[in-house]
Amino acid sequence: MTKTEKRKVQHSEQLNGHESEVPALLRGLLVAALLSAVAAAYANSFDGVMLFDDYYIIQNEARLDPIDCKAVLASPRPVVDFSLALNHAAGGLEPWGYHLVNLVIHLLATLTLYGLVRRSLCAPALKGRFTPGEAAGIGFAVALLWGLHPLQTQSVTYIIQRAESMMGLFYMLMLYAIARANEPTATMQDGGPAKHRPIGWFFVAVVSCALGMLTKQVMVTAPLAALLYDRALWQTSWRDACAKHGLLYVGLLSTWAILLLTGVVQGVLEVSPEAGSTVGFGLPTITWQQYALTQPAVLLHYLRLVLWPHPLCMDHDWPIVVRWQDAALHGVIIVTLLTACLWAWRRRSAPAFAGLMFFLLLAPTSSFIPIRDVIFEHRMYLPLAAVLVLLVIGGYRLLQRCFRQIGPRNRPTGAAAALLIAVAIMLGTMTHLRNRDYHSRLDMWTSVLAIYPDHPRAHNNLAVALSEVHRYEESVRHFSRAIELEPTFLPAYTSIAQDLVRLGRSEEAEPYYRKAAELQPNDWSAAYNHGSVLFDLRRYQESELALRNARSIDPGELPACIMLSNALSQQSRHAEALEELRSGLDAARPGTPDDVFAKARFNLANTLARLSRFADATEEYREAIRLNPAHYEARYGLGYALRQMGMIEAAREAYEAALAIRPDYAPARAALDALGTSAHQPVGNPPGKDGQVD
Repeated sequence: MTKTEKRKVQHSEQLNGHESEVPALLRGLLVAALLSAVAAAYANSFDGVMLFDDYYIIQNEARLDPIDCKAVLASPRPVVDFSLALNHAAGGLEPWGYHLVNLVIHLLATLTLYGLVRRSLCAPALKGRFTPGEAAGIGFAVALLWGLHPLQTQSVTYIIQRAESMMGLFYMLMLYAIARANEPTATMQDGGPAKHRPIGWFFVAVVSCALGMLTKQVMVTAPLAALLYDRALWQTSWRDACAKHGLLYVGLLSTWAILLLTGVVQGVLEVSPEAGSTVGFGLPTITWQQYALTQPAVLLHYLRLVLWPHPLCMDHDWPIVVRWQDAALHGVIIVTLLTACLWAWRRRSAPAFAGLMFFLLLAPTSSFIPIRDVIFEHRMYLPLAAVLVLLVIGGYRLLQRCFRQIGPRNRPTGAAAALLIAVAIMLGTMTHLRNRDYHSRLDMWTSVLAIYPDHPRAHNNLAVALSEVHRYEESVRHFSRAIELEPTFLPAYTSIAQDLVRLGRSEEAEPYYRKAAELQPNDWSAAYNHGSVLFDLRRYQESELALRNARSIDPGELPACIMLSNALSQQSRHAEALEELRSGLDAARPGTPDDVFAKARFNLANTLARLSRFADATEEYREAIRLNPAHYEARYGLGYALRQMGMIEAAREAYEAALAIRPDYAPARAALDALGTSAHQPVGNPPGKDGQVD
């Protein structure tokens, strides 16, 4: 029998002994303890609200249909979008259901990590350094601390970052499947080698890898991680790994094609990215050299948060490093750590795999590929596991040495358990407290500003939260501060203008709308907003110019046409207004809501009435009512046109219908009362405020 076969026999016996040394009841208790502890820490996450990028769910609500496969597959992250669509189908925009799914994903990932670490510590490369009981205990400790660590809150309680936790789940499932594929299913019998049935687990590994690629693109490192994991813990050489598992590696590497199909690779390499792009070498806000110089300090910050996760921040305003001298010290530390991991790998040290995984997992986001946001805490979801494996194993070995000095028969089991419970309680409490910040947009952005007082995006988001609760004076101050800190910060211009209008300060709002239009010369809505506020200020000629610009940018947007017709009518250019409305209706974008069409028809009817074309006006009023049966102003307008045509009873019915919808609508009430006293004279004015076309 060869040495390799003897090692396989010993390993097979160790695995079979695993079942006897760790009873099923104890394993079940460990699993129950894991689930209970993590669920308790996140029990208050269900009160979390949607914030920041969670608005992606609201903005894409119309296409969140799990049956609409075409829309789901069009996304660069179809698995995430499909899960969001299922959530939406079950509970609409109610956050509770989204938080439940996020927690379930995290619980599954925690259990997967437990199984992965437990089985990995029994791999042949570790040569029996851990008994099965120790492997189960260390696996439990790593998974417990990982599941409870407050650094994970951004991947669990922040709804849209289920992309990170789902990707992490699929990543670990892939490695777990490789571990299972390497485990013998039967011990050597009659002098023959142990039997393996890896094909099924190979399939699980490849499918998990593919699903991860469809979830989040940082899964790109998974095929390399699989090869490193197989070689570090289960195979004796690279040649042995490729010979035995070549089919597996081919399948894993083929999943890279998904990144091409979803457009991720093209986006990274795009020289002139689309507006709103957040990653790629074409980003105008940061070069690849600046990004690479910034990341050493980011990596060290991540490591600090592992040891002491406070303060945590939803949205960092991390300074960009532009000179290599400013990055030298941090760079030396990171290079030293990476060199130590590579040196340990050359010595065939299995723990080196965990160290290398920290760098490999963060390579897509913390190397040289520019990303608009240089740091986000959710990027540590998986790398945290690699660091905790080293810390837990190192701590356990240190306890062992300490107890051996006291006496050769002393074991650190009790002390290790007590220390684990204490750390777990501390981390779980911090996580529970951190979840409270997710209960309120005001609390979250206030906490960000406490760390970064001059963060323009945080000022803007706090202002949005203040605006939502009608605290407009405060929101205006924070919007102003965001603009002061970053004069090109586009979202703040439109938002501050809207709140100034709500405060009745339209004159102050106009310059902000104008600046927003200047910053977005190809955005019809910016020009439309500017034209609308000019209309409210009765600056009709200026309003007309802005609205014509909006129409030229996108002729299919009917609201701009409606407002332009208003501006023309206020200048008594009714014929031009009529022509504008007809051309706008002809060019209206398919899918325009019926209520917008109803408003256009209503304005068209008003214009016809002002031109004394009452018969044509009645047809347009009726069409507006058909499109929006609750349009009481259109019913009043119909009554007005019918009255001018001498159709008194029909007019009365129209006025009564308007009042049935809105009993306090004064024009309809006055016109109806006047019918009895002046039945032979024209009564009332066309709909609108002060004779103004709506």
